Amino acid sequence: MKYATILLLYLLLVTSKTRADNFQIAFWQGNSTSYVAYSSIKLYDAANREVFTGSTDKYGRIIIGNINNGNYRMEITFRNKICRKVIAIDHSTNFKIVNFTSADLAFNSPPSSLHQQLLDPCS
Repeated sequence: MKYATILLLYLLLVTSKTRADNFQIAFWQGNSTSYVAYSSIKLYDAANREVFTGSTDKYGRIIIGNINNGNYRMEITFRNKICRKVIAIDHSTNFKIVNFTSADLAFNSPPSSLHQQLLDPCS
């Protein structure tokens, strides 16, 4: 019974790790890059429902698990602004990097229309 419990726990841990995607969020300014450390991350599905919330570590890394495959809108809170990027969840073992630049942070006010949201991924 003891071994069966240990085996079951092991299988649960292994299964949960196979359904996780690893991301690193980076900010580019000129020729240098920095990690987006300790930043809030939210994911929204196609119906605009929040399906994940979390924070990056000191290297800008975050593990997103137990979400179905597909494209999601990621909202990154950085320098008191929200940057939006579309990411793909595919449960691959690849480490994915999400990059954005100072041009992404150009506007201070929230977008007033869908057209402006498409032109300005960060607000």
